[in-house]
Amino acid sequence: MSIDVKKWKPWNWFRGEQEQEGASAPLPAARDSFFSEFHRDFDRLFDRMVQQAGMLTPSLEHFPLRFGGGMLKPSVDIRESKTAYTIAAEIPGVTEKDIRLEIAHGALVLSGEKRKESEESDGHWHRSERSYGAFRRVLNLPEDADADQVEAQFAAGVLTITVARRQLAKGDDAKVISIRRAA
Repeated sequence: MSIDVKKWKPWNWFRGEQEQEGASAPLPAARDSFFSEFHRDFDRLFDRMVQQAGMLTPSLEHFPLRFGGGMLKPSVDIRESKTAYTIAAEIPGVTEKDIRLEIAHGALVLSGEKRKESEESDGHWHRSERSYGAFRRVLNLPEDADADQVEAQFAAGVLTITVARRQLAKGDDAKVISIRRAA
């Protein structure tokens, strides 16, 4: 009897990003990851307390561009069907010419830059929550993703990428190895 472990453990689309963040500075990345997770959990707790008190506050985890590993990261939704993978990335405030999309080393690389608008000299800032700068996402493609059949559309600040799935060779994944008698 064979057990399909892949059904239990979903594909790790973000393995490339995690490796890059960890490879450059192992200790700070681990510490940043811990504090980032702690900060998110604390924000959720605070948001829940404030909402129960009848007040509303903006939650930082709902911003479409957030920092991670020293660079802006667009929020993504990943969906799969029998025929394709669909990735939707929220990138408000940019045009399609500011976005670069490529496939390299089995990964889909989304990068670009959100440029800051020109500032007026006669106004005073009270608050700025908008993010500016370079952004990048590296999404590892599953084995059945067809890198030759990728389409992308950009509308209303959302980049929708469709990657076709190809049929993998059916058969038993196990390979029988013959054992010879030692001389």
